[in-house]
Amino acid sequence: MTPNPWNDFDTAELKRMWEVEGKTASQIGAVLGRTRNAIIGKAHRENLVTRMTPGRAGGPKPRPRKPRPSRAKSPRLRSPRPQPRFKVIESPRRPRSTMPAHPTIGKPLMALEDNDCRWPYSDPDKPNFHFCGLRTHPGSSYCEAHTANAYTPIAEYRAMKRAVA
Repeated sequence: MTPNPWNDFDTAELKRMWEVEGKTASQIGAVLGRTRNAIIGKAHRENLVTRMTPGRAGGPKPRPRKPRPSRAKSPRLRSPRPQPRFKVIESPRRPRSTMPAHPTIGKPLMALEDNDCRWPYSDPDKPNFHFCGLRTHPGSSYCEAHTANAYTPIAEYRAMKRAVA
């Protein structure tokens, strides 16, 4: 249990400033070197009179708001639908490789060698998770079939980019 940080002098000062002088919790906290919430908590524990703030029951009522002058309502005009900024085109599909995309026997991570395809199959959290394991295509981490699935050749990419613009 932590020691009580409030001594008798601070408690008496809190009561005097709260009840006699009517200072706010922030003002009392600045004098006593404590936070506003510490002052409010101690005032609550000491059963000091709760102060009413505007808007609470029994306190002064807030001033009524002045009514705003009403504006004449104009009929809503429908604007034409905006035209799309980009032309949507069907991208030509590359012919897929004739190599099998799903090998019958894959390899677990620890069995992969330097030139084995690292195309993952299944969910890594499942026990049947494995990698393709076929020989890699030169300059890629994947076999020929998975390289065709994973990458778009730069010439084809540029052609698609020109077609959209």
